[in-house]
Amino acid sequence: MSYISGARSLPNEQVIIASTKMGGIGPKKAIQLCYRLGISGNIKMNELTKYQIDQIEQIIAQDHVVHWELKRENEQTSND
Repeated sequence: MSYISGARSLPNEQVIIASTKMGGIGPKKAIQLCYRLGISGNIKMNELTKYQIDQIEQIIAQDHVVHWELKRENEQTSND
């Protein structure tokens, strides 16, 4: 089992399905993510290289607000 941007994914899960478990990423964005990486969405998570996983995390960090960032922002505004 691995974690990408805080979302748990199973080793034999397809990248597209695993991507949609990340907050703010739906099926359409998951397809775009795979396209930007130049990989098939049907590839399994355990078939990805460390480099590809790092690329996924970088793209998500650049383009999307992930769930732990939203949670932190909500906590900060509730404490103010």
